[in-house]
Amino acid sequence: MSIILWLILPQLISILLVMLTSPSPELSMTAGESIGLSSLYVVLAFVSSIFMVYLIRRKIERVLRILIALIIAYSSIFSLFYIIPSPISIPAGALLAYFSMRQGTAGKVAKCVLSSILSYLFVSFFPKIFISIFLLFLAIFDAYSVFKGPLSSIFEFHAERVLRPLFVEHGNVAVGLGDLFSYSLAASSSALSESLPLLFIPVLLLNAGIVITVLMLKRTKRPLPGLTIPIILWFMGELLIGAFR
Repeated sequence: MSIILWLILPQLISILLVMLTSPSPELSMTAGESIGLSSLYVVLAFVSSIFMVYLIRRKIERVLRILIALIIAYSSIFSLFYIIPSPISIPAGALLAYFSMRQGTAGKVAKCVLSSILSYLFVSFFPKIFISIFLLFLAIFDAYSVFKGPLSSIFEFHAERVLRPLFVEHGNVAVGLGDLFSYSLAASSSALSESLPLLFIPVLLLNAGIVITVLMLKRTKRPLPGLTIPIILWFMGELLIGAFR
């Protein structure tokens, strides 16, 4: 199974969830508020990356593993409970978190499901304007982080073994769980705001960017930002639809 299929699967799940439930965002935000909150999220991501580098440099890998496990467990249980508010969501979320920490096919499927329900949670809470700005900020931060920022330091320390729960690996290509979430968020956001024929424009452009990025990864065999090209192409598709609406 190609890595591309693993990157498309969470998008399909999130699109299906949106089409079945048609969630209405609980929050209303202006462009200024969206920029402010998106900036805060990016700053938190930056600080978290620096903290991860610190733990790796100090060789405190056990603490990092525990933190990763707690974050995945909380995200799984909370997101699943939001979608299915039932006591069964708690053990089901714990089981999802357990498999998300593992490798192999079960781990990949679990990571795809986790990415999908997290993106569904976001489109259920936040309006389109926030999601668009948030994804653009993440795409810019991803490029900086991989080439000049904290992630470049992580790659220098060869810490991939410690961070494996945060990646979907297939062959010699590894894609971050954050990338899967962002792809799902872009696709589910388009599914919520666009009708089915128009939905194909941004989603196809998103996946064209994913294919381009994966091909570049295989050719260069060096770390590359997984969000920059796909999200920019997706956003161009959204702008194209808006221009003719």
